[in-house]
Amino acid sequence: GKFNDQWVQLIHGLIQNAPPNGLMDIVQGCRQLVGPVKVPDELVFRSCADFREKSITAVPLPASNGQGIGIICEIGRAGSRASKVIAYHDQRHDDQLFCVDQETGQVSSVQDRKKSGDLSAEMTNIDIELAKPYKDALDVELDLYIAQRYPPAKNGAFQGCEGLSGASVYSLGGKDIGDDIE
Repeated sequence: GKFNDQWVQLIHGLIQNAPPNGLMDIVQGCRQLVGPVKVPDELVFRSCADFREKSITAVPLPASNGQGIGIICEIGRAGSRASKVIAYHDQRHDDQLFCVDQETGQVSSVQDRKKSGDLSAEMTNIDIELAKPYKDALDVELDLYIAQRYPPAKNGAFQGCEGLSGASVYSLGGKDIGDDIE
């Protein structure tokens, strides 16, 4: 049969409000709930992306990359939530994107990010370069703390590393106030 659109809000709400480390069980339960009708992939992908972004999920980046932990959050998204694999800007390592399979939560790849060559981007890069040694040292220490405090779960995400604890590892550039970075 055809998927009844009346299920959309219920399924999205159930997935989006899944308990920590219970997302896959909830997705499976939603599929069973609608019976023989297939839940649209776009709904599952969008709902899983909402869950991971709102939880500010920390995921380990591939070991070959050597860059530590990626943070899944709305501000870092570089694609549509309706896709199975979504790229996120790694704000901590400005030159790369990491791609996450929204259903499994696994990082599928890390790619180089294309930078803009306009004057505004160049001015921003000057401030970023000045702060880089301090930011790098902070990132290393935060990665170490998170890895020790929240050991990886079976699904690859850092167990319990959500909400405020996830936000603590997400260091951003300061706000430009006047001629100085605050």
